[in-house]
Amino acid sequence: MATEVLAPGTTAANSADIVVVAGAPVHASLYRDDEEKIEPRCTCPVFKQDPNGNWNHTTWSLNHDSPTRILVGAGTYQIRRSGGLDYPTGISID
Repeated sequence: MATEVLAPGTTAANSADIVVVAGAPVHASLYRDDEEKIEPRCTCPVFKQDPNGNWNHTTWSLNHDSPTRILVGAGTYQIRRSGGLDYPTGISID
């Protein structure tokens, strides 16, 4: 069952921390309450926390063309929603 890590909205916001343990991948997804396709300008980069607690860019993102991603590397992640969206978009994991 999916768990919401960022409620649907149209403004810039960060998800709750997503903890991935070795051998237990996490599936992250964008969603809209109206069940329509994610709008083209929605891009949500994935960040990973380093040992010092700093957030670092990864090469991954969730977006219109790739609204889902499987996080497989152990660590703590955060997904950041871009602002200025026309339709409320949220992030869930399972």
